[in-house]
Amino acid sequence: MLHIIIKLSIVFIIIFIIKNIHDINKFNPESNIIEIDDTEYIKGKENIQDPLLIKYDINYNITDIYTIINENINDFVIENNTLTTFTDLNSQSNIYIQNSKKLYDILNISSIHNEIFTYFNNMFSFNKKHYASIYKGTNITPITKNKHNIHLIICLMGECELFLYNPKHSDILNNKNIKKWSSTININNNNNILYIPPNWNYSIETKSDCILSSIDCDNFFTFLYNDYRI
Repeated sequence: MLHIIIKLSIVFIIIFIIKNIHDINKFNPESNIIEIDDTEYIKGKENIQDPLLIKYDINYNITDIYTIINENINDFVIENNTLTTFTDLNSQSNIYIQNSKKLYDILNISSIHNEIFTYFNNMFSFNKKHYASIYKGTNITPITKNKHNIHLIICLMGECELFLYNPKHSDILNNKNIKKWSSTININNNNNILYIPPNWNYSIETKSDCILSSIDCDNFFTFLYNDYRI
């Protein structure tokens, strides 16, 4: 009897994994950006297929990046096998550190992230990761694909433009005129949280100093698939 229960449990787990992988790869080819200022809109919703630009009151009092640079002037960050010192940030006009776990710890914003994520959390949420980014001056980042169930970008200071690409444009991302197929979003201190659906691509452009943070989260049935897929 026990071995039958075990076999049935394995079958059910496999079914749930297949279903969740199938769901995460769904997308709306006619998707539009939805602007909201009521976070209750999000609660209870899963597999949201439209980008959400959310107006949210964030209690964060950093007014310029030099406060962070000066407090950590002898420190450094290593991301993607690239070492960037805070001295580099101080001396160069156009430079950025993107998606750094160490920077997230330096900024001490875990309470902000935990509060925001309560609106997206569900009983299957798993493998949550936190990052932070500093952009100084003018920068354009490479196009990045969201491979997670939930990907949130949070503007803590300044502003930037994000160029979002619907998965239907995945085959032409190397086109030099790709921006004309993007949905452009300005994220700032007013419209300060962006939810990017799974499999959407995006790049970030800054023209002045900006601090962003981000949250990635999968669920119990997709975390292995998300971590290892291309």
